Amino acid sequence: GHILNGPIAEPISDGGPELLFRKLVTHKKVALVGAGPPHGEYGEDIESAETVARPKFIGVDGLPSPKFHGVRCNIAYEAAINILSGYLDLGVSINFYDEVDLIVSTSELVSFCSKPVANLHTTIPMYRTTAISGIILLYQLIGASPKSLKVYGFDFRASRKQYSDPVRDFYNDHGPLLGHPYPGFDTEDVPAWIVASDFSWHDFVSNFCFAQNLYKAGLFDIEPYGKSILELTPYQYVERLEEMLGDW
Repeated sequence: GHILNGPIAEPISDGGPELLFRKLVTHKKVALVGAGPPHGEYGEDIESAETVARPKFIGVDGLPSPKFHGVRCNIAYEAAINILSGYLDLGVSINFYDEVDLIVSTSELVSFCSKPVANLHTTIPMYRTTAISGIILLYQLIGASPKSLKVYGFDFRASRKQYSDPVRDFYNDHGPLLGHPYPGFDTEDVPAWIVASDFSWHDFVSNFCFAQNLYKAGLFDIEPYGKSILELTPYQYVERLEEMLGDW
């Protein structure tokens, strides 16, 4: 992995769970593992990291086979922790965080499911959009000055199958309980309103360019599939989106 020269920001304050975040990340070998389907057997590499961080972590049962993405999760990022709280209120069983050291969220909760919650206090300076969960966690990890940071399981929304089956199924099954169906592009006949809704929340091109600039600056390393996407020009990335989504 790349050796990082220093933080690009101080996005998480120093105290309580936030201090734990820095202890888990600063000067550590860190693996960031997305919720996307695997593109190689990286389980051993991921497990060899000192700290493993995952966005949209729904427990070991929600992961691919361990040979692909390992099983450990020290830091779990969940932007919509209020939705998970709603699931608890409705009686949905949530035991994702039994083995997790820390949850990171935009909420103001001090703890959730008996685990400490580190709260984000800095908005990512991104043009015309909000950052997706994986980009937010990537930015936070870089800001805490890891010794090295390598990314797995990210496709930057460049394929229809954005999430592994268990993650997609969990949100599709439980989302409607709270009026929050979880959009996805797995089928060829995805309704146009789903694509438009997702683009209204997260402009894919802005997220791609932001991640690409961090990568070009040498602030993280990434496995070959993700690297092949980040090496596209923004125009090539747009062409890939158009090919993937069609005339929606």
